[in-house]
Amino acid sequence: MNGADPSLIELGVLVLAGLGAGFVNAVAGGGSLLTLPALFLTGMDKDVANATNRVGVALQSYVGVATFEKHDLLERSAVTEVTLPSLVGAVLGAFAATRISSEALTPVILLAMVTMGVLLVWKPSVMVPSQDSAALSLRDRPFSGVLLFLTGIYGGFLQVGVGFLYLGVLGGMLRYDFVRANALKLLVIALYTTAALVIFVWQGMVLWVPGLALALGTMTGARYGVRFAIGARAGVLRVIVLVMILLTVGKELFLG
Repeated sequence: MNGADPSLIELGVLVLAGLGAGFVNAVAGGGSLLTLPALFLTGMDKDVANATNRVGVALQSYVGVATFEKHDLLERSAVTEVTLPSLVGAVLGAFAATRISSEALTPVILLAMVTMGVLLVWKPSVMVPSQDSAALSLRDRPFSGVLLFLTGIYGGFLQVGVGFLYLGVLGGMLRYDFVRANALKLLVIALYTTAALVIFVWQGMVLWVPGLALALGTMTGARYGVRFAIGARAGVLRVIVLVMILLTVGKELFLG
């Protein structure tokens, strides 16, 4: 496979791309805007890059979760109900990704991200609850479970922009503030990405040398990203999320 033997310069680019991606993924999302082009530079085709990217995503997410947990910001009581529908969806999505072109879901995801961006500008309180807001459970809003399942399918399938979708469900529907929503988002992504990664490895689609170089950067970036997210004001985090949504949508619309 192309990309199996990257040069030292390419490995350095992967580490740097991972550093930036890990930071923005811990704060908002959209880090694959940096990592996928870096993987493409090594000569990988799109499907192999999509699979190899999951190595960095999984490891950065575990580091991010551990850092949030260290600051007692992970809602343990919500872990099972939030992760279970996502895991089921992600397994289905990962199997689909081994057989279906990644372009299949692009229009739906773009619409979801544009909607989230509009709400962040027009009515931010819908997407960004205050830090003292009371979180809801799936019993309070059962449709959130359906959305978590669908988001899991997309995450297992493609990954690009999935963090925004989880913030939309966890913040907009279940009313977690940005910090707590990010902690849960990273936990969900860590678990389902591990499941998806097993499937991609089984299908022989993961290249470990570039994947681990990427992960070296993402893990470091995630640690600093979590620290930034904990100390930043909600308004600052909202702007970062909005900017990353705009960049992701712009890239998909104009660069493909």
